[in-house]
Amino acid sequence: MLFQRKIIPITILLLFFSLPCNSDAFNGKGIFSIDLGYLGAGLMNNGWGLGVAYEHGIMNFASVKGTFAHVSLKPDLQHDWITSVGLGLNARIYPFNKGLNLLYLGYGIGTDFVMYSGEEQEKQSVYISHCPHLGWKQNFFDYVMLEAYIGYRMKINEPDEFALQSGISKHGVEYGITAQLNLKKIWQLIFSSGKSE
Repeated sequence: MLFQRKIIPITILLLFFSLPCNSDAFNGKGIFSIDLGYLGAGLMNNGWGLGVAYEHGIMNFASVKGTFAHVSLKPDLQHDWITSVGLGLNARIYPFNKGLNLLYLGYGIGTDFVMYSGEEQEKQSVYISHCPHLGWKQNFFDYVMLEAYIGYRMKINEPDEFALQSGISKHGVEYGITAQLNLKKIWQLIFSSGKSE
């Protein structure tokens, strides 16, 4: 319990962060990132999680984004595990024609495969949802990209009760702010400034 009290505040800070892995993360046609929000959701439910995403520009004003996530958790310290594997696909349009930056309109669909492992039985469920969304991505000198978004998630099918317990099967308004850090460029800045002195 003491471990969770220390790790949860750190996790909440990291919840909105994803870390791009390529050197020209914000100026190129693709952004590959690790989403730590799933780790936070897992840790707050006595488990763990991780997500990855890749957004690729297909024209100057449009992109597609694919996501993969895995979360294993035990709500309320039960003896039962809930595991989810999620896949998502989003299409985005950037009306200002500035690449993967500034205002975007998007629409996405996601599928979560939820597995329940209990003492007496095992269950499986599939939760499918779709979500129109609106967002703004701002690149700051290719070091940090902030993204604010709002959307409305709608369920296509009704999830089972244990899938609802996991908190994965969201429905309704969702919003947030994410920050993507270009760690390679930040690392190069720190060490290049040290050499010039």
